Amino acid sequence: MNDKHFRKYCSFSIFLSLLGMFELEAKEEEKEERKTERKKDKEKNAQHTLGKVTTQAAKIFNYNNQTTISSKELERRQANQISDMFRRNPNINVGGGAVIAQKIYVRGIEDRLARVTVDGATQMGASYGHQGNTIIDPGMLKSVVVTKGAAQASAGPMALIGAIKMETKSASDFIPKGKDYAISGAATFLTNFGDRETVMGAYRNHHFDMLLYYTHQNIFYYRDGDNAMKNLFDPKAENKVTGSPSEQNNVMAKINGYLSERDILTLSYNMTRDNANRPLRANFTGTFLPYSCGDFNAFPNEQNPDDCLFENDASLFKTYSVNLVHNVSLNYEREGGSRFGDPKLKINGYTSIRNVQIDPLFRPNDIATIIPFTPNPKLSEENECVAQGGIYDALKQTCSITFKSLGGGSVVANKNLFIINSGFNANVIHTIDHKNDNLLEYGLNYQNLTTFDKAIPNSELVKPGDAPDACLRVTSPNDPNMNGRCQRNGATANVVGVYAQANYNLAPYGNFRGRDSL
Repeated sequence: MNDKHFRKYCSFSIFLSLLGMFELEAKEEEKEERKTERKKDKEKNAQHTLGKVTTQAAKIFNYNNQTTISSKELERRQANQISDMFRRNPNINVGGGAVIAQKIYVRGIEDRLARVTVDGATQMGASYGHQGNTIIDPGMLKSVVVTKGAAQASAGPMALIGAIKMETKSASDFIPKGKDYAISGAATFLTNFGDRETVMGAYRNHHFDMLLYYTHQNIFYYRDGDNAMKNLFDPKAENKVTGSPSEQNNVMAKINGYLSERDILTLSYNMTRDNANRPLRANFTGTFLPYSCGDFNAFPNEQNPDDCLFENDASLFKTYSVNLVHNVSLNYEREGGSRFGDPKLKINGYTSIRNVQIDPLFRPNDIATIIPFTPNPKLSEENECVAQGGIYDALKQTCSITFKSLGGGSVVANKNLFIINSGFNANVIHTIDHKNDNLLEYGLNYQNLTTFDKAIPNSELVKPGDAPDACLRVTSPNDPNMNGRCQRNGATANVVGVYAQANYNLAPYGNFRGRDSL
């Protein structure tokens, strides 16, 4: 081998040796990186074990009877009213066409038997007639969780058929990753004649975040299938669905304070105001509703006249209606640890105020006509004089309608109804065994429910110690049919509940997934 070849051979050998050293060093570095990553993963899992346990335990409590609707799903459905929220859920239905008349039915049972909350604020109580019990802008909501059937004990009182838990959005749901603030606005036109405008602003830092949200929605009217294209640019009254107009203003403000890595304090406020001219019975539009004179006076068994008054159209009972809802809640939540002595803690205080104002816009002569009437001796029910608010005259044997007696008087009276829910909830969750997802949960619920009609003057209210004839001295009462009778305005109820529930598994989840693994 000459010098030239020897030098080439040595150079090639040195190159291979260096390459081997580099490969060896690279492999060692990869091993170290893998060790470091495994160590970080262990630390991360150790730090977040509680969150995993808590989530799994919640799934156990609500395993088969819970439906969750996320904000993304609400956006895909373009939800702007309650009925849009549950459009694709077969066991959750919404009845009532007009926005104000919509009620949620869980497995066919009305929502007034369910525990409905918005950020923990209870929405309990029926306001008036057939108006809906839950009014909210779906654009505010981050999630809706419906528990069907038997709910958890921690759901609170009145969860007879389940619970509907609504959580509003926070600033973090609007602000993009890596940003500190966000501002947005949008305008929408509804093809069934309406418009919607939204403005939102959000800000966050390491200590707190805040969100301001406003929406205006104006539904001019609906058109049914037969009138979809009739008089498109110059619609007549018959082309519009009676009672469908609705103007709504929605406001939300929410602040999250991050007291520590485990403690969060949240102050939430939302308001919905819905107003429109609509029928007194919000769920009726043009149905014929016969009533007998006997329903409204003291002569139900007298002979009936040849002609009788008849309520020919429910849509003629026009009123100006305002529905106003305020929800305020203060929530404190502390994440627990994996030890029994380091529990998860939730404390919630709330007030929900529902105000319904109804001002009649009709007169008695506008809602009744005289129709021929022939008594049928075989059917006593058909022999009754049919009249909404009719007064039967035993001497003349005729029915007549008066402003004083219309609907027993209460129909023509102005109303300013209030339903106020206030209370607090305390919930404690202990981890018994985080490997098997074993938990012990207990807590306390307190709720006050108060109702009253602010339109009723104090002179017409029942007061302790009043003279027997005190009400006889009332002149020009708010309710024309209440002469000589005082009214018992409103009521108050208090509910206190204590509960405890446990979730205990003898073995981890994985062992039950296949018997061959036991």
